[in-house]
This record gives sequence, structure tokens and C-alpha cells, in this order.
Amino acid sequence: MTEPDNPGVTVVDCTTCDGGGVTSHRCSCTWYGDQLIVDDDQLTAGTPGGTAYRDCQVCLGTGTNCVTCDRCAGLGRRRAQLVYTVANSDTAAVASVNIVPGALDPVHRAGRWWLDLDAVVTELADRVGADHLYDPAAPERELLVGGLVLPRDWRPDLPQARRHALEAAAIANYTYHPWQLWLGRTAPPDRPDPARHLGQLCALAELLCLDLVVETRPDPYGDDRYGWQLRLELPDTGVGDAFASGVGSSDSLDAAIVAADATRLATGIGDRGVDVPAHYLRPGRPGPPIGPPKLDLDQLERRMIADCTALGTGVATPGAQAIWRDGRWWHTSLRVVAVVEELTERTTGQISRRTVDKLARSWQPPPPSWQGPAIPSEPCPYCVPEQGLRRCVCTVGAPAADPECRYCGGAGRSGRYAAGLSRCFSCGDTLRIRHGAVVTVTDGQHWARHLNWALPDEATAVVPQIGSQPGGKPIHQVPPQFRLPFHVGDLAVRGQPIGPDQLAPLDEYEVLLVQELWYGHVTLDHPGQDPLTAYLANVANGHPGGRVLLHAAEPDAPPLARVLALAYGLGLALIVTVADHRNDAGTPYRMQGVSWGAYFAGPGAAVGLRAYPHRPTLGHALAQAVEYVCGATRSAVPVDPGTPIAVPQNVPQCVPQDVPTPAADGDPGDWVTPADLVPLLSLLAGYYAGETVIVSLAASRCEVHVREGPETTRRVVTAADLPAAVAALRLRPPAT
Repeated sequence: MTEPDNPGVTVVDCTTCDGGGVTSHRCSCTWYGDQLIVDDDQLTAGTPGGTAYRDCQVCLGTGTNCVTCDRCAGLGRRRAQLVYTVANSDTAAVASVNIVPGALDPVHRAGRWWLDLDAVVTELADRVGADHLYDPAAPERELLVGGLVLPRDWRPDLPQARRHALEAAAIANYTYHPWQLWLGRTAPPDRPDPARHLGQLCALAELLCLDLVVETRPDPYGDDRYGWQLRLELPDTGVGDAFASGVGSSDSLDAAIVAADATRLATGIGDRGVDVPAHYLRPGRPGPPIGPPKLDLDQLERRMIADCTALGTGVATPGAQAIWRDGRWWHTSLRVVAVVEELTERTTGQISRRTVDKLARSWQPPPPSWQGPAIPSEPCPYCVPEQGLRRCVCTVGAPAADPECRYCGGAGRSGRYAAGLSRCFSCGDTLRIRHGAVVTVTDGQHWARHLNWALPDEATAVVPQIGSQPGGKPIHQVPPQFRLPFHVGDLAVRGQPIGPDQLAPLDEYEVLLVQELWYGHVTLDHPGQDPLTAYLANVANGHPGGRVLLHAAEPDAPPLARVLALAYGLGLALIVTVADHRNDAGTPYRMQGVSWGAYFAGPGAAVGLRAYPHRPTLGHALAQAVEYVCGATRSAVPVDPGTPIAVPQNVPQCVPQDVPTPAADGDPGDWVTPADLVPLLSLLAGYYAGETVIVSLAASRCEVHVREGPETTRRVVTAADLPAAVAALRLRPPAT
């Protein structure tokens, strides 16, 4: 153990690298030996002396790698300090405990001495008045804190210096992330009745003209245990070789139902249905039933578990599905239809070969009543699926391929699964260019409006040119019937007429897509293109079955005042970004309206790539900031292990609803209420219209930056708070 650099923290040598900051280990190419094509059943990781791959791209055939130690970031030392924090997201109260040698009394359990971290978090939750702790990124996930086991040499009768030295070694090497944050609520959210909630999800599926799929798979590691998953899908969506990506699985049907909502059910629908045939919706179809159906969960669960065993044979099947379609359940088991060989390139340059069971439904339900005629399409001219090629990113917006492109080398086509590339920019990897689309706008509860957009039988539509891109490409605007305002003008959300800032794709956020549909702008890449054909192809690009699902709803986000109070209580800064493009209404190739962004960061942290506004409202941005607040604590840990981590404490007797800031005497229990900050942020955005404004709000410091490049910003003012910053710029705040 080394001497502490700071009296408040003990620093110990990193046990992973023995204080050297560098670790040496066998390269992963030795797992399989000196061969190009490798199989998992040839794994030799248990043999330390495995032969290295002579052409390895990592170790260059030596079989050994020397890398910076990731446990200590190459410093060779680690601080013997853990900070555990619980914050009440309803009141912004914050309580922390500083876990250092001697701070906790170890308990004896299972023959070992432990530091009971569960008890620590429970006590902190009581201090902030939180009856329910949750992970904001996955609220349904059960939080497990656990405990820290001490070295076997530790005994309560040892001298204090020896005990503390052993505790310091255990604390320093316990985790990669020494500051852990949990969010809590004053009262746990109401748990919906699973049967009623499933009925509501069935009604939602019918409202959206989608299938609600309930799937179960036997747990390969436990008898009579099953994994469950709910998701929204289009008809003819493939099963896949594992549970659908992007959708969490649960240990019980009840838990899977309770965790489901419209957004989570639709997550990943584009990836799962990328090759689904596209159909219009049938006009004049019967409407969805009034009210959710009454369902028997026990009967549904028993039937699905029974379908996990082949009828009359007693042989287990890979799983089972129940599909809610046209007002009833359709049951089917899953079966293996093919065993295919998949080849994957490893970082070493070797090719990993594995066999995968391809699954399908044993029986397909009849087509849904709402499925209409097929949407016309043609093969994507840029994709060559037989050779695994697609349009390269370097050709987008360029007259020709980049001869120095790292992906295609100037050929214009790159591998469909090349690392670092997104989907084909022409077809979204559907391999088809659609000449029509179905746009659905819904609030996710009460109403949905489905729009069949198709090319007219005769070329009667007038699509005028309204401008040009800086490079000269013409920009056209399609007729009103192919724009959202024409169809949703009579709809409202929370009493407010729907605008582009209230719409977002149901399965992801995409500001540009909403603006494209709202304003109807289309850029023609090639001479002679029909504007309306190009517009519909862009709308359907990458959307499963040509379906575009838009959610018209405000997020369940706390107000700016409470989020800012949470940042102050944690000792962090809230970074708010805003870009006002309302003056660009006459420039169709620019962003329109106002966009927002927000995230937590350590005070004084440099703003970088994250400082881009890409949410339609401040509420959307704040909801995302709270969702990822736990990750901000990791970046706020001082790099120097000799610098102790701050231990935030902020449990006032009464937390006001307005923005709290520390009073002049610095007492965290005292609060003052400044003016509302949202109009001031909007004022700054309007003053720097067309530019991205970045405002860093910390407890005693406010900085305003303006973005000048992809990674460069210009600081325009520093002040004690945002009102002072606005005054320093000689801007007049809006009248209250």
C-alpha cells in the first residue's frame, strides 16, 4: 500500500498490473491455435500454451499482448474509496455514504467477512424518503446491490492498521466504477393488473394494425423454467435464432406483461421486420373493439408451455408463440427449419464458424383482415445480396465514390455487414425500393390515423421546385395530401394541436424523418427523377413493410426545475443544448423549428460530440438525461486516484418545486428560487439563431458556448447563473 496523496483517500497499488500500469496476457488467437477457420468446439483457452495464429492482426503472431491496464487506466494505482449515492427523483434529495477503510462494520456471513452494501443502500433510501429504487434505463429490472467480500486474512482482532490495509485492498479492487448512483421514487409506481394490462396491449395492437406476439423459450439451464417476451410485429416477421433484439425478456409471463408499453413493444421492429413484404391497409375495415378484451392469463400460459412440447411425442420444441390478431389468440410452437453455418471475422483476422438453428412457426395464422394490397416495389439497384454488397456510405450526396474510402476503396459498394456502417441508404437493407408507404399517427392509447400514400394512377400531381441544395441538387415539395398537416390538423395531444415537435417515431427518435413528413421536402439525387416517387421511396426507406409509426405524446419527464435540482444535489452540471431554426423556414435544406438536448456531466467537463440537440422538445431531452444519469457519475470521477471522490449530501427538509440553488451561505438545506430558466434558454437560442447553443448549468457557475465545428465550441460568457449570463450578453429577458 502506498502513502495517500491526499489525507482524505488511501491509494493502493493495482493488483491487476502489480502497479506497473500495463498488463501482459495471452492473445485470444491462441484460443484456437494457428488456423484461419476456427470452430467453438476447437476452443483451447484452457491451455495456456496454445499456439498463436501466425497472421494475427492483434499480436502479430507473437501470442502475447501488452495493453494498458483497464482497471487502473494505466496509472498503476487505485483509490480505496467507494461512494454510494441514492437520489430521490421526485424531491431531488440526495444522500451518500463514503466507503473507505474503517467506515463500515463488517458482518460475518457464509464463513467470510463482508461489507454489507445492501444495508448501505437501504439506509440511504430511507434518508431520502425513497420507497422504490429503480434503474432509469430499465425500470422493470430488479436491482441487486450485493456485498463486498474481504480478504480471508481479515479478522476483527487484528490491529487497526492491518484491518484497514486489507479493507483498502478489497475496496480499491471491487469495481471499475467507484461512484454508484441509484434513483428512487417517493412511492413505487402502481403495478398494473397483468390480465387487464395485456388486454390493453391487445387493443393497442389492433389500433395500430400490428400483431402482438407473446413468445416463450425454455431455459436451457433450468428445468421447468421459461423466458417470456412481448413485442409488436408485422405479419410474416421471421422468428430468428434468439429472442428479438432490443426487447427485454422476463422470467414470468406476468413480469413480461407489466414491463411492456407501446415504446418498448415497438423497439427493434425495424430490425426484426426488415425483409417483411409491404402492404397497404385495407380501407373500410372494421374498427378495433371498444375497450380491452378480457383474458385468462393462466389458460394462456398453460397453453404456451404445452406448445413447448411436440404434440404426442414428448420431445421439447425450441419455444412457442401466441399471436393476437383479429381479436383472438393464434397459437403455434416453434421448429427448427434449417441449420446454417455462419462465418464471423474476429479481431485477430481469424474466421469464426458456428452453426445456428433457424427457427420458424410450425403453423401460420391466416392473413389479418386489415392487410390490403401489396405496395409496389422494385429491387434496390445498389444492393447485391448474392455477393453481400450494398451501397457504400461514401456515395451519399456525392457524384462518385471516394477512391480512398476505407470501406469500398472507390468501388461504391461495401460489405453489407462491414463494421461501422449503417444500413443501405437507398433501401435500408430491405433490398426493395418502395413506391408507397403507410404512415400511422397515434397517441398509443385512444386513437390512430392510418394514411395509405400511393403514387397516383396518372401523373397529375404538381410537385414544384422550391429551392436547391448548396451543391445544386433541386429540392421539391410534394402536394399537401402527402404531408402530415393535411391529415392530423383535427387531432390534439393534451388539448394542444399536433405539431412536428410532438411527433417521434414509435421505435426510435428521428427528428429529420418527422420534418420530412411534415414539410414534404424531397431532394432529387439524379436528373430525371420523379419527385413524388423519390419522396415515397425516402419515406419507406428502412421501415418494415413500408410502415411508418409515429407517436404523438409528451414524455413523462420531470420539469427542468427538478432535473436541475437533481444535478445540483449530485454535484454535477446539467448541459442543455438548443438550436433555433425557426428563421430557416424559407430554406428547405436546413433544419426547421427548435430542437433540444440535455445530459449530466461533471462540472467543468468539456462539451464534445454529445452536445448536439436532437430531440423535438425539452421534455424529450430531459427524459433522456434522467435515463442516463447513472452513467454521468462514472465520467465525473477524478482521474487522479489521489483525489477523493466528492460525497454529495443534500437532504433538505422541504424541497420546493421551483429551481433550487444553494443560498449565499452555502448551506445545502437552504434554497432560493430564481426566475424560470426555460424562457432564458429560448432567448439565447433566438439570439444565436441557426447555431447550436450549449449552456452548462452548475450550482455556482454558468457557461454559454456556441458550436463552431464538429468538436469545437466557442465560450461566449461565464457568469454565476443563467440570468446573470443573459444580462452579461445584454439580452432583455421576456416579460413575465
